Amino acid sequence: MLLKSQADYLIQIPKVIIEDNQKMDYKKIIPKEPFKEKIYMVSEDYNSFMWEIDESDKKAFKFTLHFQEDDEHIPLLRIDYNSRHKNPEKVTDKVPEKFRPFTGQWLDNYPGHIHHYIEGFALKWAIPLELDDFPVKEIKTYDDIFLSVESFSRLINVTTKLNLEFQRRMNL
Repeated sequence: MLLKSQADYLIQIPKVIIEDNQKMDYKKIIPKEPFKEKIYMVSEDYNSFMWEIDESDKKAFKFTLHFQEDDEHIPLLRIDYNSRHKNPEKVTDKVPEKFRPFTGQWLDNYPGHIHHYIEGFALKWAIPLELDDFPVKEIKTYDDIFLSVESFSRLINVTTKLNLEFQRRMNL
C-alpha cells in the first residue's frame, strides 16, 4: 500500500511529457470528439506516469482529469465534472476531516468533485471542488476547459508547456 506522503511526493515531483521515448518541451493538444487524451510522463528519477483526459461520449458533458503512477497503475488524483460519485460508508483515521461530512453521500448536487489519494482507499473518496483549492469549480465554457487542464497540469507539476487548441464544438 502506498502511503499518503509517497502519493504526495509522486504528485509534486517535476514531470516531462514523453512521446516515442522522447522528452517534450512543448505539446499541442487538439481535442477530437469526444475529447480523449492519454499523456505519458516521466520524472527525473524515472518514475512513469499517465494523465488521462476524458470527455464522455454518452453524457451531454462529463469531463475527467485523471492522474496515476503508470508502472503499478496507482491512481493518485482525479477531478470529475458533471459526474456521479458516492463516497464510502466506512471512515478510518486516514480519512481527512474535510471528507468526513460526505461519508456515504452522493456528490450529485455539485458541478465538480476531486478525489485525493487516501491510504487504504486510493481514490474512492471525493469532496466537492468548492471545498478544494483547485481553481476551476465548474465547466461552462471552452476557457474553463483550458483553465482546468492548465491548472491540473500545474497541480501534478508537468514541466512540458501545453497548448490546447479547440477545432470543434463540445456539448457544454
